[in-house]
Amino acid sequence: FWLGAAIAALVTLRKGFAPALPVIVAAALPAGFWWSQGDVIPLASVLLVTLMAVILRERMRWSEALIVGALAAAVMVQLGIFIPPGGTELMLEQLRASSTEIDRML
Repeated sequence: FWLGAAIAALVTLRKGFAPALPVIVAAALPAGFWWSQGDVIPLASVLLVTLMAVILRERMRWSEALIVGALAAAVMVQLGIFIPPGGTELMLEQLRASSTEIDRML
């Protein structure tokens, strides 16, 4: 999926969003399948790099593209998109079992 996301971003940078749409869809289809299987990272990667490529093409500033990408990722984290299917309870239990100091902080 990394290669598909990179190709989608490069074509978006070179030709723009509308001409790159078939490439973006081709990269998003397998990522969408992985999303349906419970892995959201590939689809989020394709969407984020495409968004950043569009911003970079239109504004020509790396700083703005990186800020928009970071804000979009922060929104995805706040929405809980990256939470595992079983929730975070298992992860928290493993953290608590690994260290008493971490257990006190949590």
